[in-house]
Amino acid sequence: MAKPTPPLLEDALTVLRTSTHGSNYHTFRSTAEKDRLRTLLLVWYDKNQRTMPWRVPCREGGVQMDASPKSEEEQAQRAYEVWVSEVMLQQTQVATVIAYYTRWLKKWPTIFDLAKATPEEVNEVWAGLGYYSRAKRLHEGAQLVVKRFAGRLPRDAAKLEKEVPGIGPYTAGAIASIAYNLPAPLVDGNVVRVLSRLRSIGGDPKRKEVVALHWSLASEALDRTRPGHFNQALMDLGATICTPQNPACGKCPVNEVCLAFAEQKAHKIIAGEKFAGGQATIAHDSAKIEDPCTLCLSVPDIEDYSVTRYPLKVAKKAPRAESLLANLWDFPTIPIPITDPASESYTTRKELANAYLQSLGLDLTGGDGGIKVLERDSVGEAVHLFSHIRRRMIVEQVVVCGDVADGVASVVEGAPGGGGMKRKRGAGGKGGVRKKGKRSGVAEDEDEYAGEGNVEIPTAAVPRAWKWVTEEEMMEGGVAVPATLKKAWGVVCKCGGGGTAKSSAHVKGKGRDQPGKKRSTARRGKKTRDSDEDDESEDD
Repeated sequence: MAKPTPPLLEDALTVLRTSTHGSNYHTFRSTAEKDRLRTLLLVWYDKNQRTMPWRVPCREGGVQMDASPKSEEEQAQRAYEVWVSEVMLQQTQVATVIAYYTRWLKKWPTIFDLAKATPEEVNEVWAGLGYYSRAKRLHEGAQLVVKRFAGRLPRDAAKLEKEVPGIGPYTAGAIASIAYNLPAPLVDGNVVRVLSRLRSIGGDPKRKEVVALHWSLASEALDRTRPGHFNQALMDLGATICTPQNPACGKCPVNEVCLAFAEQKAHKIIAGEKFAGGQATIAHDSAKIEDPCTLCLSVPDIEDYSVTRYPLKVAKKAPRAESLLANLWDFPTIPIPITDPASESYTTRKELANAYLQSLGLDLTGGDGGIKVLERDSVGEAVHLFSHIRRRMIVEQVVVCGDVADGVASVVEGAPGGGGMKRKRGAGGKGGVRKKGKRSGVAEDEDEYAGEGNVEIPTAAVPRAWKWVTEEEMMEGGVAVPATLKKAWGVVCKCGGGGTAKSSAHVKGKGRDQPGKKRSTARRGKKTRDSDEDDESEDD
């Protein structure tokens, strides 16, 4: 007697043979199927939970641990820790976050400690993690929670999202389920991939209707008794088994309820039928299907019907990097296109730098700005890799003397380095301006748009703050600076232009003492809007 075909495989065979399906194809078939998914996934998670400093173990000494903290104070502290970890994990790998999370909790062990911090202190601890708007949201959110909620993040996911700026549906779901053990679903990139494969969702994962479907499925599948563990299990499954490429389907604990896995089996069965001259693909009129699916794109008859077809891969938008270095002080930076070889010449870069600095009130051309240039050299290059951005920096150092105060300049539309430009994927110049006898200054970059092709930059004139700082302030945390600045300054030092400050006003450089030498930095960005987009570009 032939063994009965599993329901999922039967559905997959029908869909592949007819090349069409209804919207109910992406739903769970029964309560029993959902219960089976929960059981299989949690049993796997209890044995394979990843160890992270912000997590509470599922089991200790072979004994199942309580999923929720025991006191309100412990729950509130847990919520703060989950919040910090989830914000740091946005667009950042776990291995990178661990050290930052540990350092953050050591400096600000409670939400009350964080609320008392200054923006500069927050940016200093965050420096190097990227997407600095995240640090700003955490800091401002902590201050609000302390003031409005006595330091306790709301328990309800909807209230979290509504009341605390910077907390979206995912973070709200994470805090509510993991810290408070409340039945709140969450959807991140790993969960999208797992659910897309579990239910064979072939639509654009960023399309509104597809997003809603993923959230609906996440809510349906959620284990109500252990929601935090279940959500973390989904994420761990996506990170370790159901990976973007080369997923370990044979080791997947939930492959028996995975529709994409069933389709893969069905494709092999149909291929065998065709080879044997058996059943062929059946033509089917989608108009005859009740409630046909309008989300999925048609699937061609391809040789390898892999689960990696899900989720659908769509073309990415032109990237922007403005949030990576927002609210940090940096050297003046002028983007230049690599499409024009002449733009990389020292003469061209010097002209661009002069024009940009003139817009800030710093005239290096011998005008009436009260500044005398003592030395000016192109000193080398450095490359810095962000999470998805390759930045090439061509570094120039300038030694000046004169009397110029800190200030704010308005960079007008079309000025080099300012608003109103179109920037191409490029390499650019980074100035290492040094001044004798006084603090020196440059500008506050509002934007760092760069990427594949042309990217339109807002055209409004923007105020940019600039000031002179010492090397000690710049390198030892006196001001919040990005890793790119330190790397560019390293190029200057290798060429003999840097040194170790003997005091805040006496720096050794180029083989001689230069009293009062100061370093110039520029602040990047006014307050930028929040962004956690995937950025893939090269800029200066």
